[in-house]
Amino acid sequence: MSLETMTKIGSYTVPSNTASFTLSNIPQGYTDLVIKLSSKTLHTAEYDLIYFVINGDTTVANYNYARLQGEGNTSTTTTGQTGVFIRTSGSNASAANFFGTAEITIYNYSGNTVKPFSVDSANELNALANALIGLFDGVYSDVAPVTSLTFYPNNATIAANTTVTLYGMKNAAKTAGNSIKATGGNIVFDGTYVYHVFPSTGAFTPTQSIIADVLVVSGGGGGSQNFGGGGGAGGITPLSSQSLSATGYSVTIGAGGAAGTSGTTISATGTVSTFNGTSPTGGTGSKGGGGGQLPIGGASGNGFAAGASGDYTSNSRLQGGSGGGAGAAGSAASSTSPGARGGNGATSAFINQIGISLGFGENISGTNYIGGGGGGGGASFTGNNSGWGPSFYFGPCDGGYGGGGNAGNSDNGRIHGVAGKVNTGSGGGGGAWDNASGVLGLGGAGASGIVIIRYKG
Repeated sequence: MSLETMTKIGSYTVPSNTASFTLSNIPQGYTDLVIKLSSKTLHTAEYDLIYFVINGDTTVANYNYARLQGEGNTSTTTTGQTGVFIRTSGSNASAANFFGTAEITIYNYSGNTVKPFSVDSANELNALANALIGLFDGVYSDVAPVTSLTFYPNNATIAANTTVTLYGMKNAAKTAGNSIKATGGNIVFDGTYVYHVFPSTGAFTPTQSIIADVLVVSGGGGGSQNFGGGGGAGGITPLSSQSLSATGYSVTIGAGGAAGTSGTTISATGTVSTFNGTSPTGGTGSKGGGGGQLPIGGASGNGFAAGASGDYTSNSRLQGGSGGGAGAAGSAASSTSPGARGGNGATSAFINQIGISLGFGENISGTNYIGGGGGGGGASFTGNNSGWGPSFYFGPCDGGYGGGGNAGNSDNGRIHGVAGKVNTGSGGGGGAWDNASGVLGLGGAGASGIVIIRYKG
């Protein structure tokens, strides 16, 4: 287990002799919890026991574990207790100047699953031949996240200056074979790669020279309002086998473009994400009823086009085309399909691996996509209106695979466009219009970008 994954999240020192103490509001956000305990009791013997219970739960059936205790060449095993006990030092002459030591690990402590745990503890004595060690492995069967721990002694009281320190660990069970070689971002392991994920602006600093793969995704464009076109996906640049030295690299994450929110507001283009000189262009916001266009990063600089808008009314109201995706052009509006589906996002072996390891992007039938185009907005008419017949077909107004925002389509009860999925660089959906209610649909904002750096541990 790599200590590089440990982050100190709290500590407590017992100020005076006490019958028990509780650590409450344990921070979440980590996978596993490690507790370092230095303890003793006022029991007049060489050793004593301290118990801990999780979330105040004293139900014996919830604690199932085996104990191996050693003193000289003897050992015993046991199962089932009210809480979990720890070997510690007492207060007689042999133990007067010593505190027992323990390390406790509770796995998956913040998840909604059962909680495996392990305990390694020992009391310390002047008479070393009589020192005891205890090894415990077990499972706490309640599935609620661990938010508090209560400690109490088997005999007497817990002595002043007993100290508990808590450490949070991210994916400790997956760190075997991985070694962290840089700082910055959210660090995740999959057993082969170490990932540094930047959902927001920061700095990446290798502690040694490394070879890394990098994915840079810029922000997507916003969707337009009122028959609105969908926003285009942001630029995506994958970089393979980059030689990075032991120095600091700035990481900038592009924001998604703002949505069109009134008849006079044009939706905005997404801003660029940058890493080490790479800055793929932000996704274009849609204008009027037209879809945004995707400039995809890389040497070619080519992008996938927006779907064309359409003019099918006597008063020249445009019907929204969709935004271009990172992997395909957007769909065009037509006289029989005034709402258009966004272009699909990009996929590759690299993106698939990231999706599997990080739960990133959008998984469609086992394939991961990022950077979907926003859907184009539809409309709803009752009866014959401006040359349109009483039966009016509405096309698929959904965003493209990879997180593209769905457009408004008032036949489906959705007037306003939906924002692109955060940190995928996808475009926002266009707004719809409903002549029966007179509601003008607003666009959805473009999605922010992301930078992901991986290397082998």
